[in-house]
Amino acid sequence: MFANVEESHIAKLLDEKDSVSTKRTINRSVSLFRTFLIAKRGSGDFEGLSKQELNENLRLFYVSIRTKSGTNLKVSSLNSIKYGLSKYLKDNCKIDIHGSEFHESKVVFKAAITDMKKKGFGSVDHKQAISTEDLNKLFNSETIVFNVNTPCGLQSKVWFDLMFYLCRRGRENLRKMTKETFGIETDAIGREYVFQAIDEADKNHGTAPLPNGYSPFAHNELCEVEVYGCQNSGYYGEDCSLQCPPNCQEGYCSIVDGTCLGCRVGYRGPNCDDQCSNKTFGLECQQICGNCKNSEPCHHVNGSCSKGCANGSYGARCEIACPDGRYGYNCQEKCSATCGVPYRCDRMTGQCEGGCQIGWKGQTCDTQCSEGKFGLDCNLPCGHCLNNVDCHYIDGTCLNGCDSGYQGRFCKEVCNNNTYGPRCSFTCGNCLYLYGEQCHHVTGQCPRECNRGFQGDRCDQATDSISAESTSNNQLLTILYVCITLLILSGFLNVILVIKQLRNSACKEQKSQENLETHADGTCKSSEQVKPSNIYINECDENCAEYQELENISQTQYNQLQ
Repeated sequence: MFANVEESHIAKLLDEKDSVSTKRTINRSVSLFRTFLIAKRGSGDFEGLSKQELNENLRLFYVSIRTKSGTNLKVSSLNSIKYGLSKYLKDNCKIDIHGSEFHESKVVFKAAITDMKKKGFGSVDHKQAISTEDLNKLFNSETIVFNVNTPCGLQSKVWFDLMFYLCRRGRENLRKMTKETFGIETDAIGREYVFQAIDEADKNHGTAPLPNGYSPFAHNELCEVEVYGCQNSGYYGEDCSLQCPPNCQEGYCSIVDGTCLGCRVGYRGPNCDDQCSNKTFGLECQQICGNCKNSEPCHHVNGSCSKGCANGSYGARCEIACPDGRYGYNCQEKCSATCGVPYRCDRMTGQCEGGCQIGWKGQTCDTQCSEGKFGLDCNLPCGHCLNNVDCHYIDGTCLNGCDSGYQGRFCKEVCNNNTYGPRCSFTCGNCLYLYGEQCHHVTGQCPRECNRGFQGDRCDQATDSISAESTSNNQLLTILYVCITLLILSGFLNVILVIKQLRNSACKEQKSQENLETHADGTCKSSEQVKPSNIYINECDENCAEYQELENISQTQYNQLQ
């Protein structure tokens, strides 16, 4: 029996004792984790990391941490570090590292603990097995007396048996023992034995063969049970002649039926003969494969992908998604700048986010519009560009001009204003139109009949009758032009004669006026003194000679003239 102590009282005592110790544990754990992060990523700040990033760093931390001398930590030390980190993150960042978001780091931590225990880094150091001779000395010693009839004697007896017969050392493994910790089972050949209800990995035993003189049997006088095992590890069976399955962890298996007590990394099943499947790998097949190419399973041990990663992922195990702006095999491709949202596309296919920009098409928006299309999603048809060349893929303009019969930037307007042909440079013929009609914009062909006197598809050929009539008309026009010219010349000459006559009349009038003024003043002189011819020499030309007769007019005649 065990001493009856209330659990609440023990918990209270432990809490009071560990209050200062807990703070030291937290500070030490946080300091170690920060040092690890600084060495790994250059920054010890882990409070700002996302849960995914924190999970990945904890996974690496659990398998990397060592003592200053480079040896593995003990199980209790690693548990203490995890406890300190857990409490710090929960109190300061409201993050529970025992949650489902930290599945990978929890699996790695459990595997690290198991591996440490198997390698002898458990909470209690391995001790050499006790020989039968030494056991007899202990039991027959007069100084060691157990009176099982008293509570103290019985407690001492139980303690002694636990410490020596079950090969335990220290309080670490015994602190939480209750009567449910132990059980009794019968093996395949009918022998009873006591077992402790804990994981096989928690057994503090070595794997080396027992030296000469040492017994593989442990005898407990209280329960009178015997525990059997093979002298050499890796074997089982009644005579220890059968070898354990090759994939048993550390070579251990049940001495009765040979089932493995644990499997090597990458294997599972009672005999550990099944490789991890269903896209799992690692210890106990707890880890999930990444995105291997063609959805193939990863390597059952290390999770690597033999044929590379599927599009959209990269990394040693293809577990990392392509960053923004990258896609395809090993994220080698770059999203197109002509995506609707530039450089944003599907990590696997490269399909652009938001479609394509104007003038581009295709899943990755890396192809210009063609085949007579332009604009958004290449849905708009080009006009009639010269020689059927594609228009501009964005705005639809025809860079080299239009085909015959069309005009404008987009070459979608037909020739108008009675024109047709290349660049609308030809004039339609003498077509007979209805309102709003004109000749064909490409060929110039008239929509119906020609005007009178013309023929041909474009009505640009004159008939014979109209040609003769045209010749006659031309002759009449020539005569008319000659007559008009003569009339113009005649009129011009008449104007000149009238002007000349008017000038002569003016000269006569001026002469007469001067003579009148001379007689009025009584200053007329003889013909010898005044020569009329000299008076008019500068005013009149030879046509005025007749006025010289005035010098022969007598005074009497002059007076009569007055």
